[in-house]
Amino acid sequence: MFIAVATTIPDIPNLPGQGGPREEVTLDYSSQNFCATANDPTLTDASPAGGVFSSSPSGLSLNTSNGAIDISTSQAGNYTVTYTVAGVGDSNFPINIGSAVSVSISGDNSTCLGFTPSPADLTATSGFSNYQWFKDNNSVQDSSSNVYTPAFDTAGAFTYKVIATDNSLGINCTGTSSDFIFTVNAIPTISIAGSDFCSGSTSTLTATPSSGTFVWELNTGSGYNVIAGH
Repeated sequence: MFIAVATTIPDIPNLPGQGGPREEVTLDYSSQNFCATANDPTLTDASPAGGVFSSSPSGLSLNTSNGAIDISTSQAGNYTVTYTVAGVGDSNFPINIGSAVSVSISGDNSTCLGFTPSPADLTATSGFSNYQWFKDNNSVQDSSSNVYTPAFDTAGAFTYKVIATDNSLGINCTGTSSDFIFTVNAIPTISIAGSDFCSGSTSTLTATPSSGTFVWELNTGSGYNVIAGH
């Protein structure tokens, strides 16, 4: 005959050097994605104390003693920061830095009302994923095209700029161009005043308005020929 006996085994405290819960290494920063002009990340947790920091690949400006990262002196790229505590282990944290975005606008900067300049387009620096064009601070085009065609049907001076977005490293980083001034000049209304005169005598013809560049032409019956210009 068998008799079942219930036995309670008391807890035995951990002896020094003989086990116990294993301490975990933790590493955490305020964020993992940054553009080249962003503020530096804040180290929010690196425990237990006494470890050292490292990163890979090369290019990240990292203080190996305190974990501080300098975004402004780092190269664009995707990095892994590792915090290692001897005898305990290590922990990783990703740091991604997007490329700096530098964009400018080129093209003709003036035309006359109703006339199309050549080239007719404004062109921004190529190679970015998105371009948002502005005319007098109002968005007029938001697309992947680095080309914008202004309207030439209203006289005046208009200010254009473009915001380019780069996401080649998985981070949306932007750059804004300098202002580009495009002028559409009004067509002047010209009037000529003078008097009739006889052959062999002279008379003065006066054009209004008086400012600008003038080319005088004479219709000789077979077409207009330039007779003076200033």
